[in-house]
Amino acid sequence: TVAKMSGRGLAHSGGTLDKLESVPGVCVEQPLERFKQIVRDIGLCVIGQSADLDPADKRMYALRDVSGTVKSIPLIASSIMSKKLASGTDAIVLDVKTGNGAFMEKIEEAVELASEMVAIGKNMNKRTVALITDMSRPLGMAVGNGLEMREAIQVLRGEVPVDDQLVRVCFSLAGNMLKLSGLTDSVETAVPKLQAAIKSGAALNKLREMIERLGGDTSYIDEPDKLVNTRRIVPVLAPRSGYIGAMNAKQIGLASLLIGAGREHVSDSIDPAVGILMHKRYGNKVSCGEAFASMYVNDERNLAQALDMLVSAVEISLSQPPEMKLIYKTIE
Repeated sequence: TVAKMSGRGLAHSGGTLDKLESVPGVCVEQPLERFKQIVRDIGLCVIGQSADLDPADKRMYALRDVSGTVKSIPLIASSIMSKKLASGTDAIVLDVKTGNGAFMEKIEEAVELASEMVAIGKNMNKRTVALITDMSRPLGMAVGNGLEMREAIQVLRGEVPVDDQLVRVCFSLAGNMLKLSGLTDSVETAVPKLQAAIKSGAALNKLREMIERLGGDTSYIDEPDKLVNTRRIVPVLAPRSGYIGAMNAKQIGLASLLIGAGREHVSDSIDPAVGILMHKRYGNKVSCGEAFASMYVNDERNLAQALDMLVSAVEISLSQPPEMKLIYKTIE
């Protein structure tokens, strides 16, 4: 059983709720009792965080803001874990990002935060594990709410290879969930179960069930291209030949924000269909004038600026760059 409360995106970071709401009709603001009922009925539900669940957290954050302690690792750890513990969970799997697109840019900071949260979980007698994963480049090929939702559906359909970096990280996280739940002995032995759930269609059907319970139009699960119906798809061309080298994930996220995929302020509205689809990944070869990405656009007012930002966020080197880790460390 997976019961999760998630947040919305702000600035360059995406939010799970925004991705779910790219499906028309989905309502993530559900009463707590309705949330519990969905979990009891189908074993899965993701909704917005309730102010009633952890009322002190918002006040604590306001105090952190005015006292200059927003980046305090113990306070970040307590803020994150308080909500997870208050929801009554028995097991917690944490994905702690690091890199230029993450809040914890340095690996050492990410390890410190993850260690604090795992310690809190264990002190509360909860089975807890944290993975330190890379966020110095897009994990998948999509950047934007509808685009990322479509990519998630493609993964659950089995249309993305199992050795793809997105699937590898997803399988590591899901494998740890199965292990902590006692459904498998190890992450490695969990992989065949995960592959079987995709092959049988059970994984996609579970998403469809949740979308339906949240009021969403399930035809978008069967026809995910409807999620990214925009006025224009603009190719982003490589200025030179070479290999895709260092990428600035934060800058790529901000480029998508400029065309409407994100919000600068909590009250801003977003366009769920727009965003960036990468055609090349770190280490891939690219030719001068070849499209290494495409922008899905409705509002073109900031398009030129967004294109410049995306091009400058992707380094093209003469030689193939060294391989980078996806998962730096697992803390148990």
